[in-house]
Amino acid sequence: GGAVKVYGVGASPFVATVLLCLEETGADYELVPLDMAAREQRTEHHLSRNPFGKIPALEDG
Repeated sequence: GGAVKVYGVGASPFVATVLLCLEETGADYELVPLDMAAREQRTEHHLSRNPFGKIPALEDG
């Protein structure tokens, strides 16, 4: 393994829910912040993780 990467903004309730679940299970994770004002969620790199351009997006392994 490695840490689960969570892409998003910690202030988002959707991202916070995922982070809470990862904390409760004791999983290793890393929050990778996205600049929503700069529309980073619409970049091709992020769209390859989540084709809808939404957060959170996860990478595991």
